[in-house]
Amino acid sequence: MDVALANPNVLSARERLRRYADRALARLRAQEAINSVHVALTVSLWLLTACIFADRFFSLSQLGINVWIIWGGISALAVPYVLWRTYSPRLHENLAAVLADDRLGLHARLCTALTLDLEDPANALFSQAFYAEALARLQSLKVEQAFPVRVSRAFVLLLIPIAACAGMLRFMEPQDRLGLVAGHEQKRKAEAQRERAA
Repeated sequence: MDVALANPNVLSARERLRRYADRALARLRAQEAINSVHVALTVSLWLLTACIFADRFFSLSQLGINVWIIWGGISALAVPYVLWRTYSPRLHENLAAVLADDRLGLHARLCTALTLDLEDPANALFSQAFYAEALARLQSLKVEQAFPVRVSRAFVLLLIPIAACAGMLRFMEPQDRLGLVAGHEQKRKAEAQRERAA
């Protein structure tokens, strides 16, 4: 006889324990999303700093090169990166259960609850008592304490590239260090003279 059918309370208890694991997994994913957004913003802002410096140093905008479009296109790659890190297959319910057991001191109760075969007659003797004890143990514990979602203090360091970008835009005049603008202007004048001569 199916043990799950014989003990309907066992299924209910198992679902409640699974919800604990799901909450832990959601918090793991939220933390991973915050971490990956931090990495993406760091790379994007330093890339913007490099683009603005190149634009000011070589006068790229006068050559028709829009560094803002280049920066925006490359920075858009951060979206799939953040999604990939957040929903990575390495973050799954079993990992959340293992970490919850470890952080909450559950001694593998949650892992066992999620992997216990309810159809095995050998488990019928202790499954109901096990689930009841596991639920009672979890009632007094908070998943939020074991899986805190924190914004890293390193986000403050993002002010450095922002300040660098603002400083270059405000104080650095466009320069033509490679002579690209001058060469382009001379070529344009030569073509205009040829057209007039023709």
